[in-house]
Amino acid sequence: MPQPPSAAGPQTALAPALGEAALASGGWQSVASVLEAATPGLSLRFCPRDQAHAPAQSGTHRLTAFGLGTWTLSLPGGDAAPLLSLPLLETMGFALRLADGRPLDRAETEAVLDPLPYAAILLDGACGLLLANAAGEDYLHSRRLFRPTFGGARLHLARSADERTFEEAAARILDGIARQTDWTLRGPAPDTRLALSLRAVGPARPTPGAARLLLTLRAIAVAPPRNAPA
Repeated sequence: MPQPPSAAGPQTALAPALGEAALASGGWQSVASVLEAATPGLSLRFCPRDQAHAPAQSGTHRLTAFGLGTWTLSLPGGDAAPLLSLPLLETMGFALRLADGRPLDRAETEAVLDPLPYAAILLDGACGLLLANAAGEDYLHSRRLFRPTFGGARLHLARSADERTFEEAAARILDGIARQTDWTLRGPAPDTRLALSLRAVGPARPTPGAARLLLTLRAIAVAPPRNAPA
């Protein structure tokens, strides 16, 4: 579970924490936990689309996602405007779709994952590319890392050794043997390294087209050789 930022911190610092919470596969409740920890007095409730919700009270705000339901944000006596400037609806909708194994919405996914400072790539149960955040798109366009990839196509790493590692990790996760696999590989430049993590997301049997795997890539600082000039 990601650690929430200080309540006194800028709202922009909250966006990556919300994205981390949405990827935690804990549903919208993971997002609510981060929000409630960062904003004393705040609470979130969810009403599915096929249920009637209670009348609105003072200090409440409703966020309705088509086809999903309505979240009620309560902040009695507080100023909810800074929070409402964040992509809350998109974040909670994304988290719910991911946890329930529903197909993802592109606009939702980009709003939630683009603030993350690392690459996040979502794949289906056949390792087919579904969606990636902005940093992920940059890596996907690097032919030193991936073969030419387009939406729906199976993801392939450019180097054969990396491809074998990826395929073995994906098979173990999809077969239920492992939940997550981490490894490193050379980055697009000769002096760079990347930390890769592949883990399961959502239920084992999601709706066709839903995410089943999350691949993240983070740059690692590489120390110069000892004899290198200062």
